[in-house]
Amino acid sequence: MRQGSGGDRATGWVTRFYPYLGERDQPNPLLDRPIDDMTEPGIVSDDATATLSRVKVLYEDLRIGTQTLLALNAGLIAVVQDTDGSLRPIAGCHLTRSGPELSDVLDRVEREGRMGEPAEYPPYVDTPVLTALYGRFESGALFDGAWRLRPFDTSNDLGGHWWIAPVFDLSDGRSLCVVGEFASDRNYWTIAHWADRKLVDDPAGLRVFGQSLAELLEVALDTGGDVTHLDSGALSDYLEM
Repeated sequence: MRQGSGGDRATGWVTRFYPYLGERDQPNPLLDRPIDDMTEPGIVSDDATATLSRVKVLYEDLRIGTQTLLALNAGLIAVVQDTDGSLRPIAGCHLTRSGPELSDVLDRVEREGRMGEPAEYPPYVDTPVLTALYGRFESGALFDGAWRLRPFDTSNDLGGHWWIAPVFDLSDGRSLCVVGEFASDRNYWTIAHWADRKLVDDPAGLRVFGQSLAELLEVALDTGGDVTHLDSGALSDYLEM
């Protein structure tokens, strides 16, 4: 920030993309100033929430009488540089089915589990849900120790664009694992055996228990750790092994 604005605080146009600062409860003071006003006060980058805005929408189909809870996600998704060297923000939006918010579920994990301090360093894979998880806890236990969050220090290549890593060690000797795609946010959750930092099971025979860590943890918290009913098929069907 010091290189971009000449000081510890930014006052430029890009700061107007954040209506709230910190924990989203402090109004951005720069919104009350003209867009070309570059004077103090500014904001620090740590106060700018690095996420999209989300609004839940209840969609009702009057033809068949069904209701679906959707989420409209929108915000600043990128910045491009024009030919004259100036920077231009790119805004975008997308509509998804609404589900539990990971931040809310992690709050519940903290309340109901015995969780440790945040990890000193983020995971070495660029997966937002893992960054969020380990940004809250490096280790911890749920369900009287039946689930134990392990440090993120192991992963195996599955071939193609995919990798797998254990996240929670389970009481039966298996691990709850994330299957991720390189250079992508796509991920699946499965349960597998590991030994000496190596995956023991045949990846093609693993079962998928969802694509949302938030949903999986919420179900686990509701059922005391039983996520078997989330089984949605073989991993090979998703990865085309």
